[in-house]
Amino acid sequence: MSRSLSAAFGSTIPPDDGTVTLQGRAYRPGTLLYQGKESRVYSACRTDGGDGDTAFVLKVYECTPGDDVWETALRDAEAGRRLRGCRHIVPLLADTIRRSASGTSDRCEVFLLMPKLLTFRERWDNLPSPPFHEREVTALYRDIAAALQVIHRRGLVHGDVKPDNLYYDPRKGWLLGDFGSVIRRGEPARTVSEGYCAPEARAGQPCNPATDAYALGVTVYRLVCGDRLPFCDRPCNQMTEDEVYHAIERRLRGEPIPPPTGISPALRRRIGKLLRQSWS
Repeated sequence: MSRSLSAAFGSTIPPDDGTVTLQGRAYRPGTLLYQGKESRVYSACRTDGGDGDTAFVLKVYECTPGDDVWETALRDAEAGRRLRGCRHIVPLLADTIRRSASGTSDRCEVFLLMPKLLTFRERWDNLPSPPFHEREVTALYRDIAAALQVIHRRGLVHGDVKPDNLYYDPRKGWLLGDFGSVIRRGEPARTVSEGYCAPEARAGQPCNPATDAYALGVTVYRLVCGDRLPFCDRPCNQMTEDEVYHAIERRLRGEPIPPPTGISPALRRRIGKLLRQSWS
């Protein structure tokens, strides 16, 4: 998926002056919200005070054209462009690239501008008691399934569906974001999130829409089971790494997954279908 610098992104701008210019507007990065292996996410605002109270985030990749991080940034930006206007997908508002402020001539920084949304935890952890909300789970399932349907119609596979990549907009509902792991249908996975991946993704086999559906199934299963992954007898944050690992191994070996209890038969059937289980 290589591209020239000029073709890959919206514009190329001079070295850092403390702001980032996207589509002719200057934005200033603020608080660091997230630090990952390949990217950083900052709060951001327009320097001219435009857009009123609208809040933004800037995702920043520092990379060298042709390396793995560059490939992730490229996929993230290209997928965002292709999926603009889809209701349940985090919108990419603008993107740009510039030479890195580190002064290394072959290093660059890729910037992706998006609206500031509630993260999964910011939404889920602030719901009123009880901790399980079937209506909210059903809404999440419906919205993310709709997002995946759009992605799959374009011949793509998201490749990393999990709670960390889900966001909430009070006007639109649940949205799917973070497209750095996106692949074309039939390619092997670029990212393997052990707790959520489908068996074929773990095995390096070709992925397809069912791969994303399976990851969504694990996500919803965990929500309805009190933060328990399949085969976990306690919430994940109360288990050792070895215990969680063995639970994941049982699922990926194909052991029948015990159905969740305390939910409606309709929701149980939906989760079972996603996880390739025959639950009545």
